[in-house]
Amino acid sequence: MSFFSENFWLSIIISVTLISLISVYYWITDKKEGINSLMKYFGVSILMLFIFKVYEDLILLKLLSPFIIIIIEIEFIVILIALCVNLFLIRKNFRSNLILYFHSIMVLLAFHIFVVGLPDMFITGTLIITITSVVISIIVIPFDEEYKLIAFFIGLSLFFYTSIIIDVLALASLILCLVSLTIAISNESFRNRLVSSYQTIALKLSNSKSHRVKEVEPKKMKKNNKILFWQARVKISQGVLSKNIEYGNEKKESEITWLKDFFSDKHRYGLELKSDKEFRWNFFLKARDEKTARILGEALLSRITSIYPGLDGSMELKPITKQKIYKNNQFWEIQLPKPPYMEKFTIINDFINLFHRSDKKVKLIIMWKRADNKKVKKFREKVGNLKFKDEDEKKRLLAMWQDEIFRVRIYIHYQINQTDPLLKEQELQTLEGKLKSLTLSCRNNKKAAQLKRVPLGTQGNIQRVNLISGSYLTSKCVDFNVPENIPLTKPFKLENENIKHIPISESDPNHILIGNYVNNGRSTKRKILLHKNSFAQSLLIAGQQGTGKTYLLAQVVNEFYTKKPDVGILILNLGKGNQEIFYKVDKVIKFGSSEFRVPYFHKGQYLDRSLQETANYLIASLGLKNIVEKNMVNVMNSFLNKKGKLPNSLKTLFQNLLKYFEQYPYHVKFQTNIVRAIKNRVLSLLSNKILTDTLRLKPDTAVPTWFTDWQNGKKIFLDFSMCTIYEKRLLTSAIFQLIRVLIPDREAGKLKNIILIDEAHQILEKPITNNYDDDDFISREQLEKIFNELLREFRSKGLSFILSDQTPSRLFDCVTTLPSLKIIFRVGYPCNTTMLGNPVEQEFLMCQKNRQALILNGINGEKFIIETLDLKVDKPEVKEEMIESHDKILCPYCGKPAKDTDLMCSNCSEPLVSELLDSQNRFNLEFLENRKKSEVK
Repeated sequence: MSFFSENFWLSIIISVTLISLISVYYWITDKKEGINSLMKYFGVSILMLFIFKVYEDLILLKLLSPFIIIIIEIEFIVILIALCVNLFLIRKNFRSNLILYFHSIMVLLAFHIFVVGLPDMFITGTLIITITSVVISIIVIPFDEEYKLIAFFIGLSLFFYTSIIIDVLALASLILCLVSLTIAISNESFRNRLVSSYQTIALKLSNSKSHRVKEVEPKKMKKNNKILFWQARVKISQGVLSKNIEYGNEKKESEITWLKDFFSDKHRYGLELKSDKEFRWNFFLKARDEKTARILGEALLSRITSIYPGLDGSMELKPITKQKIYKNNQFWEIQLPKPPYMEKFTIINDFINLFHRSDKKVKLIIMWKRADNKKVKKFREKVGNLKFKDEDEKKRLLAMWQDEIFRVRIYIHYQINQTDPLLKEQELQTLEGKLKSLTLSCRNNKKAAQLKRVPLGTQGNIQRVNLISGSYLTSKCVDFNVPENIPLTKPFKLENENIKHIPISESDPNHILIGNYVNNGRSTKRKILLHKNSFAQSLLIAGQQGTGKTYLLAQVVNEFYTKKPDVGILILNLGKGNQEIFYKVDKVIKFGSSEFRVPYFHKGQYLDRSLQETANYLIASLGLKNIVEKNMVNVMNSFLNKKGKLPNSLKTLFQNLLKYFEQYPYHVKFQTNIVRAIKNRVLSLLSNKILTDTLRLKPDTAVPTWFTDWQNGKKIFLDFSMCTIYEKRLLTSAIFQLIRVLIPDREAGKLKNIILIDEAHQILEKPITNNYDDDDFISREQLEKIFNELLREFRSKGLSFILSDQTPSRLFDCVTTLPSLKIIFRVGYPCNTTMLGNPVEQEFLMCQKNRQALILNGINGEKFIIETLDLKVDKPEVKEEMIESHDKILCPYCGKPAKDTDLMCSNCSEPLVSELLDSQNRFNLEFLENRKKSEVK
């Protein structure tokens, strides 16, 4: 009894024979990819066995039956030999191809039994084997559109078959095939289960289609972009601390190598070193979904940073799609010789030395997994059975294999951008020569490692961290430590660190958030907050340009703005313009506006003292000699005696001082210099109408409005950026005198007001020379005395300073010694010696990263490092109207007018930050032109 007609068997024999002969032809002609081509066409033949069903009676069957049986026998023997050869050639991938070989041979045997006509008792069993093998092939073989069509015809043929003979076996086979067909058509996740042999086939199929189809349909793009699995990638951004500092010389190799099973579950790990314009060091893991990838990534990052002090990085998730899996990339594999190895090889260091300064796009990929216990035992027995002449050599090799053993695969990816074939080949040869040098140190007692190109499809193995095969290593065989020559930022450990770990809420109104704590050179998520009273004894912030001083100043001001509305902050901007955009303030006042008023004199409680202090700061800020101070007091008293008040204009006061010297002359040696200085410098400076109006005494309001607001807790921004150095000295000295007179003494240590001075060297810089006849020396020496008194005196008024500058070594000594709180960013020599006395810490200050700063809190003795927070600047936050010049500028993109305070064009939304400086410069030019006009008048 036979389940099939002779017609059906004839169609099967013809189909199998033709397609199998095509497979053998491809196997013979294409030697390089012959095995893959054979398996591809043979797989197609398996799927097509049930497609052709001929219903017409064929007389040819009876005539050719003996010949067909002979052909089937020959075809069976040829394909069986081909499969055996394939199994032998890629014996390393035996497990991955086992299912494919099994179902292929079973199908051949099944149909061979049918053809030769064995007894009926075997037919049912062989039919079950056939149907099962076809279902396995549907699941295993990659499904593109043509394969889905073939699977559909399989189900259709079985349907016709079951219409002839209906029994339980036929019904079961139909259901089994239809279920597998439905899964194969609707669910593409079966592609993740492909064996490595079929990845090359799928890649070739997709590449051949891409040559024929110019435009990719949206449906196909959506299919290619479907996420197959996820990768967790840990990007290392900072190297480890020096071994001499942290590890010591007695640490075991296994404690400092990253060749570990971090999760102790035989997980598969990957490392990727990229050498391009920027060196990159990334660990990666495979996960089935986004949630698992995030958990594994965070766990790996935490584990790595806890093992290696100073190592820092970030974690990101990467979805892997079919398009990335089948990406056409070129790879080499470093195939290591059989162990044991005679000496330790250093492939990581060699790769860094070869390529980290090169512009070639080269990538080193290392994958590893902890070996099975059976394999470990086998290796140790093998090493123990080796015979050595030297007993010490045997002990060394035995010790080399006592640590954990890992299966490792090493790949090299390269990218050559040359288009000229000759230059491309030359560059490829150069690159291959360099890569060859990586294998020279990897050798056993017979041969070295081999550098071999791997076929297309390797990208998928790497993305999946596929470690079906590979070499076996321990941490003592290869230098897989984090190298000290890694071209990443090196962390430095702060000696004698002292910090109190007291949990404080970020919203605590009495504490000011300044940044994140840095532990062993690695930034943490722990927030550092200082009590508001830590700012009561003044703060010095030092650091080179671009290190983060402005961000920190803005962070402190913005915290006070939010948490302490009763503490007034007066910001004196002596540096570049447009710095108000960083601060949350209540009012911005620029020099030249009507609100910018600083009367040069205020009577106060004690008239004589006020006169003496006013004369002192006027003479000091203008660089006049000390003998002029006494005469200035006499002139001021003369005005009070005759008119009952001082002149409204400061220029009038100095004109009368000049007359006083003409009436009561000094020795010729002093008289000439003093008169010349008053005429050429002082009166010329005071000829500026804007300056004299700013310092003018007005009868309506003795105290400026901004001063009263500041006393009441407002945050005021005074912009001196367009002033000359003498104007800055004169105006700031007038402000200090105003504070001296108007703010009463308060309870010591109770913070009420803050004066913030950015670019403090503009008014607090030491004299360059020690020439006592030099006007600049005289001016700076007197200012230092005054400011020294202010720092000591203002604390009793509940007032402190926040001083910021790039070069603290150039500032007055009192500026660097009196503040109890110091925040020091990266500084050079001799600033580092000015701030610290310890040579190790001095070197540390020169090597700090941007936005990292050393905190020296003299109030409680704390010493630690912080990293400043990110500062987002969208628009200036001001509660009241900004009092400034609103000159119009033109947008460089659309040409429409905009205000110089705008950060982006209202018409085209393009940024205007680059135009702010041009606008500021234009304002300065107009200001100088107005000054010249007033001088001419």
